[in-house]
Amino acid sequence: MAAPVTYQGDNSTNTTGLAVYIPSGGVFYDFYTQNRFVAGTYFLDVAFDAVVPLYLKEGKIVHLQDQTNVLRSRFLDNHFTL
Repeated sequence: MAAPVTYQGDNSTNTTGLAVYIPSGGVFYDFYTQNRFVAGTYFLDVAFDAVVPLYLKEGKIVHLQDQTNVLRSRFLDNHFTL
């Protein structure tokens, strides 16, 4: 789940407001920090230059691959992570 920016930024602190709603019955984890979020609404400050906040639902598997440009499968020589 991606969390879009919902409030105008503050130039004095270089942050912008973000409201994250976690549905009831679910537990989500921040993709980057692995912080746990249970049902409810969270208000967070996010730096202007931060990446888009991503949240993963508990119990799901995510496939990650190195950022190597691969044009043909026979040249596939990079790492995968689950």
